[in-house]
Amino acid sequence: MILSRLCNMASPAKVVLLACGSFNPITNMHLRMFEVARDHLHKTGRFHVIGGIISPVNDGYAKKGLLSCKHRVAMSRLAAESSTWLTVDPWESEQDTWLETAKVLRHHQAVLDARYISDSVNGNRSKRPELQSSVSHITSIAKRTRRSRSIQQQQQNLDLIESNSNFTTTVSRSKRRKLHLDVDGTQNNQECASGSDNRVGRTPDDGYFSQINSPEYERPVQLMLLCGADMLESFAVPGLWKEEDIDEIVGKFGIVVINRAGSDPRKFIYDSDALTRLENHIEIVTEWIPNEISSTRVRRALKRRNSVKYLIPDPVIDYIHLHKLYLQEEEKQ
Repeated sequence: MILSRLCNMASPAKVVLLACGSFNPITNMHLRMFEVARDHLHKTGRFHVIGGIISPVNDGYAKKGLLSCKHRVAMSRLAAESSTWLTVDPWESEQDTWLETAKVLRHHQAVLDARYISDSVNGNRSKRPELQSSVSHITSIAKRTRRSRSIQQQQQNLDLIESNSNFTTTVSRSKRRKLHLDVDGTQNNQECASGSDNRVGRTPDDGYFSQINSPEYERPVQLMLLCGADMLESFAVPGLWKEEDIDEIVGKFGIVVINRAGSDPRKFIYDSDALTRLENHIEIVTEWIPNEISSTRVRRALKRRNSVKYLIPDPVIDYIHLHKLYLQEEEKQ
């Protein structure tokens, strides 16, 4: 038992990075953040990054100049085409309204949990009976998907993550489908392959997460939030974040913060009692090659008919020109 624990401690935790944001438009800086974060986590020896998810925000965020999610998702997909480990997931953008970051994290972690359920878990139900209800609860999030292309995209995202994981899931695809049943007991294979649900707020409840996050349960793949230092600093803005959401985002999932010029995230953490308590769940990454590309400045350049080449990927530039985007930022496009 002790040897087993030592082996587990020596084995790097498998991680998927999730970046939530406007991506309006996606820039080379956004893509670079993933690369820098992966390098840092690998060098710690404690993590093995097997995938990255780009999640464009819902139109309900209603930020001035925010382009329709239809265009932002399309541009993000074009930008990610050159990567072997990044994917774009439209789930957040396709909800009926804007969702808090904590809810988005819960959804994607539940999808990963459903994908990587192992035979060992199912074979030890007598020792951990709470996992029985976890399996049945996960099935509920795999139902009533509105768009078949979202199902296919979710499956492609998971396939890419799995191909980078350097380990084989012990549950076959056919068996995974059998694990997911409709409420009337009939199989819904197409939806089960995704593990997603496009209904607002359709995420596992607190009881589910108290079980799945218990010390007895070790996640095969852990989701971590990737963000810039400005998001970390926004935790201190009164009324912007719920305290329980900060505890969940940082304490349960963990965050990877990319430092930027002029910011001092370590001092900010020191000045915050809440973040100091959770500092072991925060990874600070220093980008030594300055990258101050701003989506706001890119939009301004496009509006002024200036070149944005080498600031955003070429396929994204072509898409913007094709659809005549950002020429009038104030208009809803």
